[in-house]
Amino acid sequence: MHLSLFQMQLTQALKQLRTHSLLLAKCVVPYVFGLFVLFLPQAFQSASKNADVVMLSSEMSVTKDGPWQHFDLSSLLLPGDTGWLKMRFDVPENMMNPGRPLGLYLSGTFSASAMWNGQSVGGKGTPGGTRLFELSGAIDEVVFLPREIIQVGENILLMEVSSFYRPAEITTIIHGQKTISGLRVGPYSSDPRRPIGYYAAPFILSGVLIVSFFVLLFRASGMRSVALLISGSLAIAAIAEVSRSFINYDYAYHGLRLWSITLSGLFFSQMLLVLVMRFQQYQYSWPLTGLFLGLVLAMGYLFSDSFLLSPPQVISLAALSGLGCLAYSRFRKHMISWTLVFALAVIPLVMLMDMASFMDRGLYAACLPLIAFLVGGQNHAVQPLTEQEIVSEKSPERSDERSSRDRLIVKTGGKEKIIPFSEVLMIQGAGNYAEINLLGNESLLDDRSLNQLEADMSDSFFRIHRSYIVNLEHVVSVQSLGAGKYRLELEDGQHLPVSRNKISRLRERI
Repeated sequence: MHLSLFQMQLTQALKQLRTHSLLLAKCVVPYVFGLFVLFLPQAFQSASKNADVVMLSSEMSVTKDGPWQHFDLSSLLLPGDTGWLKMRFDVPENMMNPGRPLGLYLSGTFSASAMWNGQSVGGKGTPGGTRLFELSGAIDEVVFLPREIIQVGENILLMEVSSFYRPAEITTIIHGQKTISGLRVGPYSSDPRRPIGYYAAPFILSGVLIVSFFVLLFRASGMRSVALLISGSLAIAAIAEVSRSFINYDYAYHGLRLWSITLSGLFFSQMLLVLVMRFQQYQYSWPLTGLFLGLVLAMGYLFSDSFLLSPPQVISLAALSGLGCLAYSRFRKHMISWTLVFALAVIPLVMLMDMASFMDRGLYAACLPLIAFLVGGQNHAVQPLTEQEIVSEKSPERSDERSSRDRLIVKTGGKEKIIPFSEVLMIQGAGNYAEINLLGNESLLDDRSLNQLEADMSDSFFRIHRSYIVNLEHVVSVQSLGAGKYRLELEDGQHLPVSRNKISRLRERI
């Protein structure tokens, strides 16, 4: 007898351990994995930077003969989209290895012809004085530097450059100033494409999103459509980012790639708000997101020279707006998902860490907790089984007695709380949970869905809407708003929508 009791206690302890381990994995693993994905490219790029030749100076001129003026790689736009660049590089003696030749790496929205110490070495496309005469080159190129023209110490690189096919909205024609510089000298590689390590975050997330898409596709959920749109928009942006590691396209088409990433990012920001509003059962979520878009355009007009906020700013503003909606819900004593709160908070934090590479990598690492939240079915409040639940599993016939004719057993916080039906005002759907509103402005969260609870309610309760069950004893009136719309008023002053196909049955019940 004692052995049997010990075995039961051990079994319960192991079951609770598994439950808490699953909860820990769902809440912690996405953040740890996101940090790994975020900092992996930086480790890769640190090794690459250490192998590069140091640039001593950079100057720009309209003509080959000068006058020359200093320029910054992070803000280089050519006057009239044509000009000359002169850089000085310090080549140390240990890099003059015959078995390890050097190469000139050119990356960005420009064409160039290069001369190293006065010797022509090749280029990237063909620069021209007008758009008609320029032949746009590939987005990335590597020019081989013969060892005999390289000298230990200072070397001069002179380039004729044009950028008539660049996108109008860019701030520099040189790519990757803070990471893998688009104008550098380093060990030669015959493959000019961006290394896949640079796009580790979107590359890994694209695989995660493909799996998540199919998981969501075959899952019955009230927010499945929103989750699919979020994962789909992120997948399009991630694939567009990663494509540069596989396709060395003509730089004239770089604008199309940028627009696909930008539009996907803007659509993703809208879906963030829809997700929050749908999860909290807000009405008019689509009109409110349209209002948010108008606010973004207005702020861009007031505070941005280009009349548009950048995609990182828009996405972060959407995440902050979602957090504001959740804070308001909490203020109104409604239950919220803290998992969703933390997943949204990560996005603007990562953007503040490095806005320049946010759309390249940061966004995708920051969204891993959000994807885990969506794929997890918004069911992160997993609680251990109680003793009453264990007894119910062993005696199925007793599980039918969970609700009596005058009370409701609410599962909340790993406990079962008994509530008289007369104290229940109404029940509102909250994702995969149900929020039970009681008299006295009190509310409880049950980990069952609205459909599951409906079967346990007494005859005094009626489902007036897909999101609401009301206690008819506390109904004050039912009003017609015209155009086939109706609303119900409760004795505490709340107004709830009534579905058109429910109104006849509701009137009979009242």
